[in-house]
Amino acid sequence: MTDDVLFLSGAQVARLLHVEAATASQRAAFTALGSGAADPPAKIMHPSRFDDSVAFAYVSRLSADSGAVAKSGSVDPGNAAAGQHTAHAAGVGIQDGGAARAVLRAAQGEAA
Repeated sequence: MTDDVLFLSGAQVARLLHVEAATASQRAAFTALGSGAADPPAKIMHPSRFDDSVAFAYVSRLSADSGAVAKSGSVDPGNAAAGQHTAHAAGVGIQDGGAARAVLRAAQGEAA
């Protein structure tokens, strides 16, 4: 195994990650959260002093034998008027002795 991080396009992820597998992983994550098995610290929420946007960040572990995940992003309602996405997030999955194994980026909302 190398320390290389593989970057995939949205189309590649859609082809490789089937809905059933994605749904199962989310069920496992939310079950761990609901049962108290996950280790999520408080999320940092930082309202902007410039407008109505909010920046956020958090780190978490699903279980004692899983790697950490770090996620950051922002919600920018004002972007809609410019035809841009209103929510953006990036996450890094960290496992295997600290090596990054996945980098995820997502955007949601209206975009031209």
